[in-house]
Amino acid sequence: MRYLVTPSFSEKVARSNSQVLVGVRSALNDLEKASREELASKIEPLLQDDAGIFVLKGAEFKILLSFGTDGEGEYALLVDIVIQGGLSLQPLPSRDPRRNPMIDPNRNPMIDPNRNPMIDPNRNPMIDPNRNPMIDPRRNPMIDPNRNPMIDPNRNPMIDPRRNFSVDPHRNWLIDPRRNTAWDGPYLFDPRGDMAGFIIRVSDKVALSFDREADFIGPLLLAGSNFNLFNDAGRWIGYFVPNGREGFNQFELSGLWRGYVVGSIISK
Repeated sequence: MRYLVTPSFSEKVARSNSQVLVGVRSALNDLEKASREELASKIEPLLQDDAGIFVLKGAEFKILLSFGTDGEGEYALLVDIVIQGGLSLQPLPSRDPRRNPMIDPNRNPMIDPNRNPMIDPNRNPMIDPNRNPMIDPRRNPMIDPNRNPMIDPNRNPMIDPRRNFSVDPHRNWLIDPRRNTAWDGPYLFDPRGDMAGFIIRVSDKVALSFDREADFIGPLLLAGSNFNLFNDAGRWIGYFVPNGREGFNQFELSGLWRGYVVGSIISK
């Protein structure tokens, strides 16, 4: 069967190790020789109630694919690839501040709130929720999960990883960077550059934060250009401020710098 690939698929395969590359080449050769009927025994639906995306399993990877038809006939679209890891949280090299100085606040003064006053809430009142009521959940009920049930995981099961397996990395390997080494979602780091956790995007206003063990910390809720962080009980515990370089700095409510995020919390 003829197949097409997405840019995401190509990029992730290109940076895979040699063993994965050999396996992928073999799988693509088999795919090219097989008919749709012959593939039926080798693939399975990604979700039981949704037959639109299928999984083709290899020894160390899983290829996500769908089917379509164009002027040349039927084809398989290789949507994405999941490369299985060993439950160790390791960022991609481009997302690792120890290997990429441009995303390390300790080496790039433009994204360091201690050296750039524009991204420091202690010196810029517009990004300080204690001085800007529009981004303060105590004064703006629309961004307070205790008063807005749509953004409260305790009342909205769609954004609660304890009740919705699709947003729970323990039960959904696609969004677990410990098992999906090609996952490129946002990572959390402490001020020293050590991995602290990761973030899963849920909607254009809500993201979920998890620690290194993929345990739920709480929701991140959009507040202007900031994000407010709540714990799983709905208590406000901190906030994130954009650093101007596709990342965020994390602060305690007191304004103390707690760490940073590499990557966009919400896709643009």
